[in-house]
Amino acid sequence: FNSLVNKAVVPLNEECGLLEWVPHTHGFRNILHKLYQEKGIYVSGRELKDMVRAAQSDPVRLKDVFLNRLLPRHPPVFGEWFLRTFPDPTAWYSSRSSYAHTVAVMSMVGYILGLGDRHGENILFDSTNG
Repeated sequence: FNSLVNKAVVPLNEECGLLEWVPHTHGFRNILHKLYQEKGIYVSGRELKDMVRAAQSDPVRLKDVFLNRLLPRHPPVFGEWFLRTFPDPTAWYSSRSSYAHTVAVMSMVGYILGLGDRHGENILFDSTNG
């Protein structure tokens, strides 16, 4: 289990700042986009908005769009990144364990501190240890 790593942050105002460059990391959203593009099922932001906008006023139609158009184009693929990045079984197991521990700790820390703004662009994965 890896310990928390401190990084420098430069506050720009009350709501945003710059984080020190973190080597060997990949954004969650970028990982998923790449995998979805490889499978030919990537949905652009515009396409997503158009699908939802067309059904927005009708909850039944919106549910249909979600179940039949969005979910099939967003299958669980994140595990593939671990298999590709850590092909050795021992490295794969170690990275998955590290990931699970980190998610658990950061979820608790985030809850206690009231961290917001958790989205795919600012969740980073270390390609050296998960």
